[in-house]
Amino acid sequence: KAVNCNPIDETRRDRAIGVMAQDLKTGRPDPAFLPSVDLLVEADGQPIDPERNLVYEETNPTSKGFFLGINFSGRNDRKESPSDPPLPFMRIRITGGEIDSYKRLRFYFRQRSATDVVLHRLELYTSDDRREPPQIIEVESKEDEPEQVARIPLEQGTSLEVRVQPYSSAEDFRLTGRIHLKKPAIDDVEA
Repeated sequence: KAVNCNPIDETRRDRAIGVMAQDLKTGRPDPAFLPSVDLLVEADGQPIDPERNLVYEETNPTSKGFFLGINFSGRNDRKESPSDPPLPFMRIRITGGEIDSYKRLRFYFRQRSATDVVLHRLELYTSDDRREPPQIIEVESKEDEPEQVARIPLEQGTSLEVRVQPYSSAEDFRLTGRIHLKKPAIDDVEA
């Protein structure tokens, strides 16, 4: 009997999106969402609002970046070995940061479809004083250019560069819908 598959509805929040730390030694993503950070998107099946800001705040001025990951079950905290680990799909690289170059760097992402997120705006706070306005950088996204780059001038005459890039560790059928089955060699088939 044939298997019938319906196309994925890309207009609904049917996948969770969260922040994954970057391993300092390897530069690769950690295997789970950061437990101290709320998910940016819950997999609740609701319609996507492309104007809704998905906010993450970096407080380490020497951070080299982080990853955004995606899965179907969300945080999955109750299981010791998660059956649906997040897959990294976006890498955010931060270069030029030094100790005391900023107090907080706030990222505003927007979700365009179930698997498409873009950086919309950055806010750089150089002081803990909440009355001091942040430096705001609006980030442009183009359909034909998957990479986004933003440069923020710092007080020391240097600049902070934020680079958002698509990331894939391997093709996964949950993202592509393609299942690759290994065909057995002729010697493996019994007559």
